[in-house]
Amino acid sequence: NKFKATCFSERKSEGIGNSQKMNVLYRFWSFFLRQNFNKNMYKDFRRTALEDARSGAARYGIECLFRFYSYGLEKKFRQDIFDNFQEDTLDDVKHSHMYGLEKFWALLHYAPNKEYKVKDELQ
Repeated sequence: NKFKATCFSERKSEGIGNSQKMNVLYRFWSFFLRQNFNKNMYKDFRRTALEDARSGAARYGIECLFRFYSYGLEKKFRQDIFDNFQEDTLDDVKHSHMYGLEKFWALLHYAPNKEYKVKDELQ
């Protein structure tokens, strides 16, 4: 869509972490996908947030992604998305960040009635 293209263009020209429009898009994805899951939109969200985080220049996208995981999975559980949550949490911890782990714990704590298949590394 046109807005997404504008955001990606600004991200490229301003540099990772310097685009306010990209932050708006991350916030939009985080909320919208909880109610209206779209596989392609989710893939764009995850890919871009992980790129930003791995660059070391920006954490906002990955933090929005972790909020989507935690609150979205509490609302509607999807095993494939939960598996991504675990993978991204472990990667975040490996890079000395705890935000993903906090959101992962929150999901397990506040929605304990789910049958989660949690990886040993996160037990």
